[in-house]
Amino acid sequence: MKRLMTTVLATAALLLVVAGPAAAASGDGHVDVEVMKHLCNPDVRNIDDFNAIIEAADGPVAALAATVLACPTVVNPGDETTDGVKGDAIAFSFTVEDADGTHQLPNNTDPAKLCETDLGLDADGDGNISDDVCLDISYYAFEGLVSGHITVTETEPPAGTRFGALLTTPTEVDGNNDADSIVSVDAEAGVIELDTSADEDGMVMLHVYNFQTLPDSSTAAEAASESAPMGLLLALVLGIAATFGAWLSIGLRRREGSIS
Repeated sequence: MKRLMTTVLATAALLLVVAGPAAAASGDGHVDVEVMKHLCNPDVRNIDDFNAIIEAADGPVAALAATVLACPTVVNPGDETTDGVKGDAIAFSFTVEDADGTHQLPNNTDPAKLCETDLGLDADGDGNISDDVCLDISYYAFEGLVSGHITVTETEPPAGTRFGALLTTPTEVDGNNDADSIVSVDAEAGVIELDTSADEDGMVMLHVYNFQTLPDSSTAAEAASESAPMGLLLALVLGIAATFGAWLSIGLRRREGSIS
């Protein structure tokens, strides 16, 4: 129960806490693309399972909380993280291509967590507001990219997994919404196409969820039923972002004091 309450708390903070100014200033021709990696539990094997989690939740905050509970954040082995709730470290990689060329995944994360004290809320019901009931939200930042057409590719998914779903953390600050930068999502290739030309705050946060693959004994028919069409994934991204945008006024940003 404490794990569930911790996740719900921290996910609400993901949506409601402004985490400081973006590193790239609006209008300077550059943008940061940040990738937060989520690895889903074995019972979330396809987009239908993922959608079912969202549909069963009571409202958008609860929906995102449920996906984070089912798909904790993970980082590469040896990369810095926090003591918040998280998945086990596992190897994976991304590249980002902008007008200046191809950029490799940074050598380390921006480690971060959100705790009860961030909201002033007793989430686990123990009568205390403590700084040790937290969720790890460490992410990788590709900084100072040339704004415009940008391609994000998951070049190495975690072993035994495949690209599953993409969400953004929406924001209405200065009219900006990260989902507006998404052009297309190719789930089979693990490729996200962005156009950040209209981005107003110099930062796009991508939550990339991976599903675990079927056992080798699965039939071709089962494997085919597991595949998520690009259109469905893109509709999920834009639809959820629009819903969150109607409820919320601010989204995830770097937050001084949450970096461990």
